[in-house]
Amino acid sequence: MPSSYLNFRFRYLDTQGKPNSFFYRQARIDEGIGIRLDTDTISIADIHEVSRYETHIALILRPYISLGKSIADNIIPNTSSLIIEVADDLAADAKSAIDQHRSTWEVYLKKDELIKQNKGYLFKAMQCPECEAWIDQTDIKETPYIYCKYCEILFDKHNEVMPKSENYKVCSECNYYNRVQSYPEFHFYALPSHTKAKYQKHYCCDTCAQRYHEQTAWRNGLYLVGIPFNIYLKNKMSKGTSQLYEGLTEANRLAQDGNLKEADVIYSALLMRNETHPGILYNLGLAHFKAAQDSDENRILHLEKSYRYFEKSLDMCSNYQPTLDFLKFYKGLVWKVRVN
Repeated sequence: MPSSYLNFRFRYLDTQGKPNSFFYRQARIDEGIGIRLDTDTISIADIHEVSRYETHIALILRPYISLGKSIADNIIPNTSSLIIEVADDLAADAKSAIDQHRSTWEVYLKKDELIKQNKGYLFKAMQCPECEAWIDQTDIKETPYIYCKYCEILFDKHNEVMPKSENYKVCSECNYYNRVQSYPEFHFYALPSHTKAKYQKHYCCDTCAQRYHEQTAWRNGLYLVGIPFNIYLKNKMSKGTSQLYEGLTEANRLAQDGNLKEADVIYSALLMRNETHPGILYNLGLAHFKAAQDSDENRILHLEKSYRYFEKSLDMCSNYQPTLDFLKFYKGLVWKVRVN
């Protein structure tokens, strides 16, 4: 097990994302105790999933476990989830520490299971070079890249992260692979039929941010107070993009809007620079699957292409979770692929 530990301060959050107390409590992540939140503890084995958004961490716990009173009192109703706010910019470190302990526990279980079956020689695991979580590679086909489900990066067998890809992942809003970061959405206008004053943040891709900008720019432009937010949003979208992924935002937008021919041209250029990229191949599979839903005439053709791109994505990274999840979600579909 990792020897790392982390002390931090936290507050429980309610269903609206608001803290239930003005004061922060003490917490500790440690190999021996798991996660101690104030006076109560959660075992690493009892954590099913962890996700983070800025300073907030959501812990999805396994069902039917015993919990201390303060933790049980703050479980989100009708779920097995707990949301905390982490102080002092330690949320990313806290999630990473939990993932390190959780992933190590999971691969140890896998190794012990194989040893009991006299198959310990089959065990294989790799450590993510970014977040240092352990990734079970037992029975996984060796491919050029490995996917870390904990921090969502791609790296090769030499533990080198795919160049310029640290901020690139599948967007939770549109499900396409792209650069994902925090973007503000600001509405401030008063029209005869509608008045709105609203501010919120989105953790989304550049394509989705582009849509938010277009939806708010003309309305906010009527009142000076909204203009700086739209300028900031536009500048953030245009800065820091890698040349390796130039055109990806435009291609995704075209594909989502049903302009697959134009999107295909840009995706092809992207593959010239990133010919083995599982994420771009995943986008192409997704784009053709969408086209199949929108077209009766060429439905089978688009489904064939979609499936082939998904297969290529897995040929480049056999544990690429976005592709595996997509195929699992649509496992009820009958894929018809021509044999040439």
